[in-house]
Amino acid sequence: MRLAGDYDLIRNTIDTVIKDFENTNAASKGVGYYLPNNVRSLDFSMLPNGKSQFSINKIPEHQLKENEFMLMTIRSHDQFNTTIYGLDDRYRGVYNERRVLFMNETDMKKWNLEKLDVVNICSNYDDTLRTAFNFKVIPYNIPLGNLAAYFPETNTVVPYNHYADKSKTPISKSIKVTVHKVE
Repeated sequence: MRLAGDYDLIRNTIDTVIKDFENTNAASKGVGYYLPNNVRSLDFSMLPNGKSQFSINKIPEHQLKENEFMLMTIRSHDQFNTTIYGLDDRYRGVYNERRVLFMNETDMKKWNLEKLDVVNICSNYDDTLRTAFNFKVIPYNIPLGNLAAYFPETNTVVPYNHYADKSKTPISKSIKVTVHKVE
């Protein structure tokens, strides 16, 4: 119970438990402090050769059909992981709304879509049609053929059994979808 209301005690306890934390009470000055970060300080001494490690990854080749887009799911400014604290995304100029689809203006013209038109987003993996309903189209500076939308609102189009080769995470950053205007 003592920790519940005593932030100084919490920080002192962190100092005794976590490596590289020391005197965080003085460092925080009541407003926070930087966590230790070996990359920021260019300290790679804990690695086997004392140097940063890089890996080279081949860019995936997604074969999209004429009417398909590559959808990535994203978080809004008012979101931490799957917890949504508000309906505003000041990063992208979206306010009081989450069911939005960010789309390149050239793609919008090609598919005869206007700003704030309502669309359904569909994916079809393993002959299973998945649909996320009623998203407002927002013109955005995104590469042609690509889309972005918030999750968890778009989780319905993510197939549960398709995932990244190494990490085994869902394909939430590269979902083949089609877009259908709601009439």
